Amino acid sequence: MKEKKKETKKKRSVLINVEKIDLSKNENVIKLQERVPVVMNEAENIKIEDKKDVEKAGEFIKKVKIVIRKAEEERKKITKPLLEAKKNVDVFFKKLTGPFQEAEKIVKRKINDYYLEEQRKLRELEEQRKKEIKEKGIEEDLVVPEVKENIEKTVGNVTVREDIEVKVVNKMAVVKLIANGRLPVGVIEINEYKLKQIIKMMEIKELEGVIISKKNVVSARVK
Repeated sequence: MKEKKKETKKKRSVLINVEKIDLSKNENVIKLQERVPVVMNEAENIKIEDKKDVEKAGEFIKKVKIVIRKAEEERKKITKPLLEAKKNVDVFFKKLTGPFQEAEKIVKRKINDYYLEEQRKLRELEEQRKKEIKEKGIEEDLVVPEVKENIEKTVGNVTVREDIEVKVVNKMAVVKLIANGRLPVGVIEINEYKLKQIIKMMEIKELEGVIISKKNVVSARVK
């Protein structure tokens, strides 16, 4: 029992340490922070007036990208064990809660089956009523009263409500409905990144509803 208690304390202390990570005492982080004003000052003072200046600016960008890479490596060094720990915790609790979620689904399914059966019985009674009216040739509701739904939708803390399921089986049909104004544009989301790729690949210059403009992308190689 004592060993288990010690083990639990160790785990708790690890969690506390994770919560109290102080990056201000990390030597590598301190070095990066010290370079921030120097780099920003250098960037502000760079002037591009000729190709030599462009070349020098390229070297500056290269140095900056190396610093960013170092910062990213430091970040990953710190976050990797945390992400691994989170992943392990997520897996553990997913396994833990899985049976409970399954139990909830089983009982909800049984409740739903009960209400479906009650609705089926009501439909059957209504069909029987209409059949009786037809056979007797009498005016509806005079002798045989209408079957009204009297299923209690809320029992205790359980509430049953009607909903719908929607599954798109023909995207073009939906697009046509939007074009015809029968559906709002908000039901679809345009992927501008994919649209850009298609425009570049097909070398489209003009497209209705889309603004296509050229821009320069500056990059610097880092070996």
